[in-house]
Amino acid sequence: MVTPPTRHSRAEVLRACLSLTAGWPVVILDETRELLLRRLTTEDLELASSAQADDIALLRACLALEQELFNAEFATLEHLLTLCQLEEGTLDARLRALPRRTFAAAALDLYELGWVTSADFNKEAT
Repeated sequence: MVTPPTRHSRAEVLRACLSLTAGWPVVILDETRELLLRRLTTEDLELASSAQADDIALLRACLALEQELFNAEFATLEHLLTLCQLEEGTLDARLRALPRRTFAAAALDLYELGWVTSADFNKEAT
């Protein structure tokens, strides 16, 4: 019998539950579930099975937030690709060929995607 986790192990329960879901906010197929179960330790399975209602609520909130962030990043990537689709060559060449305002929008997309950071600008300035 598994005893309910103590407060200090709630993070471990959440980690185990997130590992069990592999970040998928939907019910997974039995074949995929079997693969996930094989990569988890016995301790992880015990922790996940001890999850209480509030742990499951937290898990659902984390998965929903992860999906929301994924959707926002994907929309930004789609926007960037739309801006750069009319030119030939590498992404750098396509970006340099953009009109100034369009380039500014593309640069913001690159920044939001984490492909360009403020550290990148600081390196070039020195």
